[in-house]
Amino acid sequence: MAKIDRAPDSHKLGVAELPNYEFFINARGVASIREKQGKIVWGILYELSEMDEARLDKKEGIPRFYVKKNLPTLNAFSYIAQPADDGRPREGYLERIIKAAQDNAFPVEYVEELKEWSD
Repeated sequence: MAKIDRAPDSHKLGVAELPNYEFFINARGVASIREKQGKIVWGILYELSEMDEARLDKKEGIPRFYVKKNLPTLNAFSYIAQPADDGRPREGYLERIIKAAQDNAFPVEYVEELKEWSD
């Protein structure tokens, strides 16, 4: 199973959809999600060891740059980027997200929505 480079003990569980959230790029140029009724975010779920979660917390800059939010509908958590203001993606960043979405067979409409952030 696929692993996360920053979390070597991780195991990919599969693809999931999160209702009533939307994808966005924040003012720091990084991807995040925020609540939005009627929208759906697609993502990849991973099982993490406690050590991997601690590594990711440190790498993601909890709580300075991200907060962790429990997502009960998925029995998971997500890192939510701060601030929640819209911005422009960092160079080459969005392309990696789009490639991962395509490689994991996210819905075509969702991939097109991701591409709109490059305009």
